[in-house]
Amino acid sequence: MLRGLLLLTLLVSLSVPVFAQGPRAEVSGGYSFVRDQEIEMNFQGWLASVTGNYNKWFGIEGEVGGNYNTTQVRGTNIDMSIHSFAGGPHFSSRMSNGLGVAPFGHVLVGAAHASASFFGLGGSTTHFLLEPGGGINYWFRNNLGIRLGGDYRRIFSDNGDTNQFRFHAGVVFGLGRF
Repeated sequence: MLRGLLLLTLLVSLSVPVFAQGPRAEVSGGYSFVRDQEIEMNFQGWLASVTGNYNKWFGIEGEVGGNYNTTQVRGTNIDMSIHSFAGGPHFSSRMSNGLGVAPFGHVLVGAAHASASFFGLGGSTTHFLLEPGGGINYWFRNNLGIRLGGDYRRIFSDNGDTNQFRFHAGVVFGLGRF
């Protein structure tokens, strides 16, 4: 799976058709769904990102997100959360008029902070995060569109690494033009 996502990122970054107008910056926010493969749980939450585009196909992205789950064990609620803070290269492909579908890929690195609490007691931990992924922006105006994407997240820990899959949907705003 990781090889496939890395190959997709490479193909998106190398496919340089007729690039045209693009935003100098992109600000995005929306819904996020995470599936944790190790504990077999789903988490729902939010995601926000900012991308500074250096040219029409390459930028630097920073993102933050939070995902949450409450589950019951023997009648006791356990509240869990995962917050991520990551950044890295962002590759995109735009059509000649700047509108329509614009695929993108990114490889983000950062930190994942997980916490759990019950009966007022809890604990937390923070570990290194690697997150290749991608998706599409559908620009229906020069400065407004929707974003759909997916990521493979690997969280590295001394107690065993964690694999997560994240899907997200939201709005994207373009600021400035090339």
